[in-house]
Amino acid sequence: MVSFFSFLIPARQTLTANNSSYAPRYDRSFTGVMICFAICFVCSEVLRFFLARENKKRDAQHGEPDDAHGLEDLTDKENKSFRYHL
Repeated sequence: MVSFFSFLIPARQTLTANNSSYAPRYDRSFTGVMICFAICFVCSEVLRFFLARENKKRDAQHGEPDDAHGLEDLTDKENKSFRYHL
């Protein structure tokens, strides 16, 4: 989510920052926005890869998750039953 919104800021600037010379099609601005979305997609896929790897590592070390610590005030590092939903 953070990567998505952090790439929206420069994407919006490419459409509004003194680009009247590119009007009416804004080809360069559109290319900039598409590059930002492509980078956002790559970042989210990399994050998904790391979270899936962490889930597999937790399954190997601690077994299948249970609901024993579901309502306790524990972080994802402290709660050994926590798994990331992908």
